[in-house]
Amino acid sequence: MLRFTITLLAAAVVAQCIVLSGNWISTAPSIVLNVFLSGLTLLVYRIVSGIADNRRFTQVYLATIVIKIIAACSFGGVLIFLDRSNAKPGVILLLVLYFVYTAIEVSFLVRSRRPSSR
Repeated sequence: MLRFTITLLAAAVVAQCIVLSGNWISTAPSIVLNVFLSGLTLLVYRIVSGIADNRRFTQVYLATIVIKIIAACSFGGVLIFLDRSNAKPGVILLLVLYFVYTAIEVSFLVRSRRPSSR
C-alpha cells in the first residue's frame, strides 16, 4: 500500500508540475482536480486490494470502476459549469489524469493479484 501511495503521489506531483509549467489552465481547478482523482484512486485501491476472493474481487472492482467513472464525469460537469473559460483544458486534464491514475492502479493490482511462482 505504501509503494502504491508513493507512486500515486509522485505521479500527481509530476502532473501538477507539467500543468503549472504549461500555463494552459488556471492553478485552482488543476489542483482540485488532481487531489480529487488521486484521492479517489487511492480509495478504490484501498478498498479493492484487501479482497482475497477472486469472484468478490471482480464484482467489487467493477462496481468501483463504475462509481469512479460517474464521479469523474460529475466532477467534469461541475468543472465545465463553474469555469467555462477553462472547460476544454480542464476536461482534457481530467481524462489524462483519470487514465494515468487508473493505469497505475491496474498495474499495482495485477502485480498484487498475480500468483507467486514457487
